[in-house]
Amino acid sequence: MIKFNEVTWYSKLAAVIFFIGVLPMLTFYLGTQYQIAKFEIEMSTNTSSGLDPNNSGNEVDIYQDLTQYKWIWKETHNGVGPDSLSSGKIIPRRTGAFTITFSKDGKVSGTTDCNGFGGTYTLNGGELSFGPLASTLMFCENSQEAEFLAMIKKGGLAIGDGALYLEHNKTVIFDKGAKIK
Repeated sequence: MIKFNEVTWYSKLAAVIFFIGVLPMLTFYLGTQYQIAKFEIEMSTNTSSGLDPNNSGNEVDIYQDLTQYKWIWKETHNGVGPDSLSSGKIIPRRTGAFTITFSKDGKVSGTTDCNGFGGTYTLNGGELSFGPLASTLMFCENSQEAEFLAMIKKGGLAIGDGALYLEHNKTVIFDKGAKIK
């Protein structure tokens, strides 16, 4: 009768189980974790730059137009869509005082009839939203600053006919200003 060395037999079995079962599963798990981490890094990089990687390219055109010009608030219509043009509108009391500029690195800056402001923005699926905006704190009587900043917090974005349209409960219209170098 042949005696098996129990230590050798069990160690061989453990090695076979490890190389056939555990190692491939471990390799698969680590590979998927790497892909998930890589995807999350790519998404955070693309989101912070304002690009939606799932978009077919239209957003890239909007993004390029958005970052090439200084935008000047022209007027705001109460409501969204074609019917908003016949509804009441708000216009700046000081023409050209309210501006907004978008940089390619996800930063935004602008002026109001009283203060300057800055912060961050994201453009995702045609939706423009702003991070917290910091502002200088000068007091100006009869300023439209608070009203303006409330109107631009977020909304659907469209650019056409030399204008930028931001729609969220109201339609905020900006004219194209000077080209940014």
